[in-house]
Amino acid sequence: MADATAGHPLAITLLAGEFDLSPEQNPANFLQHWDDELAAARRAGAAPHHETFAVAFARSLQALTPGQQEHLAALGRFSAPFLPRARPCCGGWPKLPRPNPI
Repeated sequence: MADATAGHPLAITLLAGEFDLSPEQNPANFLQHWDDELAAARRAGAAPHHETFAVAFARSLQALTPGQQEHLAALGRFSAPFLPRARPCCGGWPKLPRPNPI
């Protein structure tokens, strides 16, 4: 996978996760269509590592259930920054128990 992704760390992580969930696959079969997928992802002006990531992300996304895909998409809809001052628009955060001091 490291060779196929040209060492792109996030692409390796995504593909490794997908591979771990498909134990019936062997590495050769798992990456059988990789070159075709990369060719389909080519865009004018896109760097090769962007194409590699696009294919790895698409494969990872396809491996999710529809519900998981929906949850992932919902993360992109959060319009406020992840800052304490954004708390009121989120309805607040749950109170977590604090550990007892020693």
